Order: sequence, then C-alpha cells, then structure tokens
Amino acid sequence: MSADLLLFCAAAAVSGACVGILAGMLGIGGGLVLVPVLFELMRRLGVDEGTAVLTAVGTSLASVVATGLRSALSHRRRGSLDRSLVLAWAPAIVAGSLVGAEFATRIDPSSLIRAFAIVTVFLALNMAFGRSSWRLGEQPPSRPWRYAGGGTVGFIAALLGLGVAGLGVPLMTLFNAPARHAVAAAALLGALAALPACIRFAIAGWDLPVLAPWSLGYVNLLGFVLIAPVAILLTPVGVAWSHRVSQTILKRIFAGFLTINAVRMLLM
Repeated sequence: MSADLLLFCAAAAVSGACVGILAGMLGIGGGLVLVPVLFELMRRLGVDEGTAVLTAVGTSLASVVATGLRSALSHRRRGSLDRSLVLAWAPAIVAGSLVGAEFATRIDPSSLIRAFAIVTVFLALNMAFGRSSWRLGEQPPSRPWRYAGGGTVGFIAALLGLGVAGLGVPLMTLFNAPARHAVAAAALLGALAALPACIRFAIAGWDLPVLAPWSLGYVNLLGFVLIAPVAILLTPVGVAWSHRVSQTILKRIFAGFLTINAVRMLLM
C-alpha cells in the first residue's frame, strides 16, 4: 500500500471520529470537516481538482446519511426528537437538496470550492455570535415561506456536502423550536436530504475514466467505509456530551477552526 493511500486511510478514520462526536453534539452531518479533508486527500491520490471536489462532496453526503440517522436515533432515545418538527420542514429541505445536487454536478468546480469557503465563514460567524433567543415567529412559517427557507437549506446542504444543521438549526430556532429539538430534527433531516443527493452524485460521475480508487461515481466507497463506522460508533458519545458540555464554548472553538480552514480554501 502506498504512503498516500495509508495517509488517506488514517486521515479518513480520524475525520470519522471528529464527525461522529460533532454530529452528536451539534447535529452537524460532518461535511464542514469532511469536504476539505477529503478534497486534499483526493488530490494526493492524483485526482484532478474538479473530480476531487465533487468526490469530496458526494462522499461527505454518504457519511451524512449514516451519521444523521445515528444521531437522530440517539436523540430520540433521550426524548428530544420532535416528529412534528421534522414533518414540517422535511418536504422543503428534501426538494431543495435534489436541486442542489443537480446544480453541483453542473457548475465549475472552482466556483464550488469558493462557495464552500464563503458559506463556511457565514456558518462560523453564526456559530460564534448567533443567539438562540432570536425569533421571527412562535411556530413554523406558512407553506410558501417554509418552502423558501427549507428549500434554501436543502439546496446549500446538497450543493456543498453539508448536513442540514448549520443553517437548519438557526432557521428552526428562529421559529421557536427548542435548540435541542432543532439539533435532533436537523440530524434526521440531514440524512433524509443527503440520501437522494448522494445517489445523484454517484450517477453523475458513473462513466468518468479517472476517479479515485474504489469510487462509485463521485462517491468514494473506501472513504465512506473508513469514516462511517467510526462516526456512528462515536455519535452517541457526542450526544451524551451535548447534555453536559457548554455548547457556547464548543461552538466558538469550532467556529475558529472553520474560519481558518475557509480562508485557506479561498486563497487556494
């Protein structure tokens, strides 16, 4: 096994551990960590930039399905998964994800990298300075506004390989959803949105002659197999910590990491 492939395996497993804990604690699907890591690893394996970024996004979406479902199950056991909240937002978010996945496979890869970095900065700022007390209403908005907001969340999540939580949790809490219920709902919604988007990425890259080893279109099976089991194993740990650790401190530390990473991507 080559040194680059060994590095890929080790980095993917470590990323899976980080993703599992963060998925449990913050409800995020892990794309904010996985996409830049996988992108760099794909480049080291000799994949061109365009294929590397799309494979990173597609593989991240596959991992979001696994970690989102595991996180949602753990939250459900603790009584924080609100079925009505999921049903209110699911149609819009899933519809938006289908559009986002289609759009991602058609735009210039360099634009996709810049979009990921810009959205990452926005999410980092919201993580660091957003307030759960901010409100736009006491219940989910009427259907047109819900489809606009939820559709945008799903579109960006699928376009960039992210979970729903980064934008979905603030959106739901703006309409009076308790923070822990919003995190639990975002975990399940992220999985529901990521599944069809992941399938679209696999189909889009199906006939490409040059892909990373063990890839199914733009979904790298080796990366998924290394990331998902570790993430699933550690997600309940993150859920348990979410009920004990100050999420304000955690979010600010993570926001700093995201900002540094985003600036680096913008300067590439």
